[in-house]
Amino acid sequence: MHVVPPWLKNLPEWNFGETPSNTAAAIWFFPHIFRMPVFFLIAGYFGRLLAERYETRKFIKDRAKRIAIPLVITFFLISALTAAAFALGSLASGMSVADLTALAQARREYVSATAGAVRGGVTLGYLWFLYYLLLFYVVALILRATIRAVDRDGNAMCVIDKMLGILMRTGLAAVAFALPVAAWYVFKWHDWAQWQGLPAPQSIIPSIPALLAYGLSFAVGWLLHRQSHVLLQLRTRWVVYSLAAIVLAVACYLIAGPTPQWSPHLDGWQLHIYAAAYLMASWCASFALIGLALRFLSNASPVRRYVADSSYWVYLMHPVSIIFFMQLLRPLGWHWSVRFTITLAASVLVLLLSYHAFVRFTFIGATLNGRRRPRQSAPEDARTVGVFRDWTRGFGRTWASKIRARSHNHSPDTDSADAVSTDSSPGGGAEMPNSGEPAHAFRGYRPRDDGRFHRD
Repeated sequence: MHVVPPWLKNLPEWNFGETPSNTAAAIWFFPHIFRMPVFFLIAGYFGRLLAERYETRKFIKDRAKRIAIPLVITFFLISALTAAAFALGSLASGMSVADLTALAQARREYVSATAGAVRGGVTLGYLWFLYYLLLFYVVALILRATIRAVDRDGNAMCVIDKMLGILMRTGLAAVAFALPVAAWYVFKWHDWAQWQGLPAPQSIIPSIPALLAYGLSFAVGWLLHRQSHVLLQLRTRWVVYSLAAIVLAVACYLIAGPTPQWSPHLDGWQLHIYAAAYLMASWCASFALIGLALRFLSNASPVRRYVADSSYWVYLMHPVSIIFFMQLLRPLGWHWSVRFTITLAASVLVLLLSYHAFVRFTFIGATLNGRRRPRQSAPEDARTVGVFRDWTRGFGRTWASKIRARSHNHSPDTDSADAVSTDSSPGGGAEMPNSGEPAHAFRGYRPRDDGRFHRD
């Protein structure tokens, strides 16, 4: 979504003389329906998980380290980094220093004039969602303490749990959660830019439309953690929710039109239908994506785990690489789809490489994702992944037979060394529980809390 703005019509801050494209606009329009609602839904679920695991003080400390500190540091660094990326990309593409200076000055004047006069034109930019996540944490902790003090026997929360369970089981949750917010958008949010859809507030002053839409998603996720079995029902309903989301999203696109409009342009019955369909599409898409993940992505995967670990860093730093490659490729005159693809692929590659080299096993990675063990060599990584995969899939016997065959070819000294029991093996030197295999087949592998294994 952050690669296509140069090709969106009527978007002055990204107007670099490109020819607008309705296809690029569609790439922006459809993901915007669900990207932030599903994020806050998941954030609410895992927010309560952490709140239950930690005491309040530790929860606040953890969220401050993972969310507040990256927000503040990135907020102050990103402007300089993106400016440097813009300058390097422009100069590398052949732009003169004079033209670059004039373009930068025009950009500063536009931002100062349109930033809402907040802190002299300074806005949160793409980091706004971290700011709102912190707000939701504060509200959640206050409400949690209040409800525990008032509803000591838990009767009120039991009623809420039953109501939420009924809505989820009957499939009415998307309608029940969407219509109140849609009604508020229609009757109270008079400057709602309908084509833009859900808000992406840039100001540090909280936005009521954003608090309503994303706060409700966060609250539902928080409550679903109280009864995770209800969430698991989405595994068998993701197809239905996907079809509903597609139909509703296409209807919204047809009503709003293919050309971006950044100010209100719908009224009457079109506005009412659009608002209801958009909010319901948002919820249906969120439930569909979660159900799809529960159905097909529940197994352990080192690749998905790596991508998940890197995603925070990739998001925080993505404007730098995107702006650099955009400016580098802009004078070439290639079709927008070619430059879009190259910019996206090159940015992901550079960001993943930077994550692996400078973040994953450093204090930066510890701040973003928590501490992890030192990096292993490639053969050890492959062996760890191979043993874990084979064991969980029931192929432990194959590995054990290979090791036993290899041990028969060793010298007596080596065999005696292999026979020594070690405390580092999960089975304590006897047999792996429920595996039927000798412990030496898994020596040196210790289980972690998330069910994966690492080599000592």
